[in-house]
Amino acid sequence: DMENKHAALYEYLVKQADRITDEWLSRTASEKEKTAQQYKDFILAVSRVFAKDEQALCWDKASGCAKEIAYDRAVSQIPVTESIKGFKVCRELLIDEIEHFSDKHAPDCSKKDFFIWNKQLHSMMDEVIEQFILEYEHTTKRQLKAQTEMIRELSAPVIPVSEHIGVLPLIGEIDTHRATVIIE
Repeated sequence: DMENKHAALYEYLVKQADRITDEWLSRTASEKEKTAQQYKDFILAVSRVFAKDEQALCWDKASGCAKEIAYDRAVSQIPVTESIKGFKVCRELLIDEIEHFSDKHAPDCSKKDFFIWNKQLHSMMDEVIEQFILEYEHTTKRQLKAQTEMIRELSAPVIPVSEHIGVLPLIGEIDTHRATVIIE
């Protein structure tokens, strides 16, 4: 029955997680230990889509993994295109594993079973990539805002002369924003 096949596929993917992680790392630019753990956690989270009793958790877990990876990638200024290529590699590896499982470990699998699994995987991966991009964009905007504030503060530094007196050197043009900062 389909539920048993789902459970068997999930168990198979969990057992293959280390090997899939190693293959994913070998096909992408990242080789950090933290990345390896993130990749493995991601593979395990995405694989939960095939575990009937864990489907409620799987979307949150996978989305959480994607957001963590996105934050780390944005902070490290790794181009978003590189990460999307990594998700493509992961998707290909998981599809290959599903195909291997259906050929070698579940010979009674029908084409319909295979297509259902593929559809579930694609839905999960598409959602995860969307969450990744949203978090990456959010983190990048936060960083840019913090850097902009720092530049503004440095463009009008107050040099303390005594406890209650400071000197504000005025160099260059004073635009509306800079004038507001100086007046404050």
